[in-house]
Amino acid sequence: MSDRGSGIVAIASYLPEQRLTALEMCERAGVAPNALDRLYGLEEKRVAGPDEHPSELGLRVARQALEQTNTRAEELALIIFCNASGIFDYRAWSPATRLQHELGAVNAFAYEVLNGCNGVNLALQQAAMFLATRQVGTCALVVSAERSAASLDYTDARGLGIFHLGDGAAAALVRRGHPRARLGAYASVTEGRLHDFMCVPDGGTRQPRVATGEGGLKVGDPLRVQRELGPRFISRYRDVIVEAIDQSGSALPALRWLCVNQTKRDLQAALLDALTLPRERLVVTMAKWGHVGACDTLLGLERVLEQLEPGEVTVLASAAAGFTWGAQAVLG
Repeated sequence: MSDRGSGIVAIASYLPEQRLTALEMCERAGVAPNALDRLYGLEEKRVAGPDEHPSELGLRVARQALEQTNTRAEELALIIFCNASGIFDYRAWSPATRLQHELGAVNAFAYEVLNGCNGVNLALQQAAMFLATRQVGTCALVVSAERSAASLDYTDARGLGIFHLGDGAAAALVRRGHPRARLGAYASVTEGRLHDFMCVPDGGTRQPRVATGEGGLKVGDPLRVQRELGPRFISRYRDVIVEAIDQSGSALPALRWLCVNQTKRDLQAALLDALTLPRERLVVTMAKWGHVGACDTLLGLERVLEQLEPGEVTVLASAAAGFTWGAQAVLG
């Protein structure tokens, strides 16, 4: 590994104490009690408390990551805050700058990455590229925090496809020259025909006032994804995974773990088939935590980080609404 390359030293995570079960959500929506289990394998998810705002969640895991690695805040050259939903403490606000201030990271550049559920994968690559060009500063912090559960209308059965969205946070401490969990190549592709599939209608320039009853997260007809993307949804997913591995100088047989954002059971099965990958290599956190937006891939990687072996590859892969598919290779 070049001394300009970077690796993940540690991952910190936090899941709120409050739980909302799949059965409770199904009862509120008036659908079959096993609907969310059948679609997602969801048993329950975590819901942030009234004072657990995105920047608070992010600050908590950022501090944990620094403590775990005995890293001083002054060593940070970069802080990236990722969020899939775009829901922060306030509108038109920068949570990354709050983290920089509260941590005392006086030497760090801080900004946000918004690329849906792919945000963490993209941010890790940006962190590695940033550190590779720096003459001073050896560390970066990639932080993701989600609080979208409260924005859902659980009485509207049409929103069943996003009831699995849960709250939580994760952070990765990246260090230049770290010899393990090295950040390899990144690959991504966008197909924007479904750009309007998911949004919060109120609060933008088209509906500036939150007065229409459309203040929550809304999702389109899931059948539209099947009609307009069909098999390409999985082929796009597979292609970015294979490209990230290939561009890292490895090959698909070396893939040890696949950490994906938490999708439907049938999509997971189709992706494994497309990669000819056994199910035990798929890292899934859906059952107890739900889909925690851009945090998913870090939550999965945290489970297997200490198991990475030289010569093996782990891939963080996500499909983000819009749609964008992205994959970041992590080399043992």
